[in-house]
Amino acid sequence: MQSIDNSNTIYNDQNIIKICSDDLKILKKKATESKLKRARICLHKSLDEKVQEMIIVFCKESYIRPHKHVNKSESFHLIEGELQVVFFDNEGKIINKINLSSYSKEKYFIYRLSSDCWHFVIPLSEYVIIHETTQGPFRAEEALFPSWAPGYDENDKISLFIKKCLE
Repeated sequence: MQSIDNSNTIYNDQNIIKICSDDLKILKKKATESKLKRARICLHKSLDEKVQEMIIVFCKESYIRPHKHVNKSESFHLIEGELQVVFFDNEGKIINKINLSSYSKEKYFIYRLSSDCWHFVIPLSEYVIIHETTQGPFRAEEALFPSWAPGYDENDKISLFIKKCLE
């Protein structure tokens, strides 16, 4: 893999990018060392591209704040590990949950969200590796965060929130 490395995100600068198990080991190390306990390789070359694809590693202790994207879809294909995706209504009531696991004939390993629904990803294994695809262009300010979910700096509330979602 040839790319430009920037903290916990590796940006692709190649027309053909290949990912191997050594790249995933590097990504796991970066995730472990990062403040947010996650790291990614962007397979796309620009934040302006219409299709955004990433290989993302989440450590079990990573908090991915509940959010939604307006007029965008997203899909996950699990490469390694297990996670739960929790969906909420506008008041923060849980309306659905999906458990995903790397490929097995007994479990789901791909999901796609095609609506403006609040959702929350909870890593269940030591590491979770996903291939995420979403619509671009990427604009960080377009992600919406609900008032009923803890922010990234509310550690005590985060633990309680995750526990409640897993019940």
